[in-house]
Amino acid sequence: MVDEQCRPWAFVLTPGNNADCVMAEECVSLIPGVKQLLADKGYDTDAIRAFLKKHGIKPVIPGQSNRKRKSATTKKSTRVEMLSTMLLQAERLQTHRNKI
Repeated sequence: MVDEQCRPWAFVLTPGNNADCVMAEECVSLIPGVKQLLADKGYDTDAIRAFLKKHGIKPVIPGQSNRKRKSATTKKSTRVEMLSTMLLQAERLQTHRNKI
């Protein structure tokens, strides 16, 4: 999870073969006072939406292409994707350094 400036607030490390949405509820639970959740399409599941609704959190998640009812999103939903890209770039740099 990240804030408005793409700074990470919570990390939960999982094996590479686990989907990110599996840990969504745990991540949201780590930070008190969350009012809305901006996420990418990978978090567009009925279970996550139900969890957010139960806790009074507004989901800002673009709908997957197979979802019958589309949800409105904002440009802010790309912030999580930006952090993900930054982390992948940092990992590539670290891996490159280890090979040298």
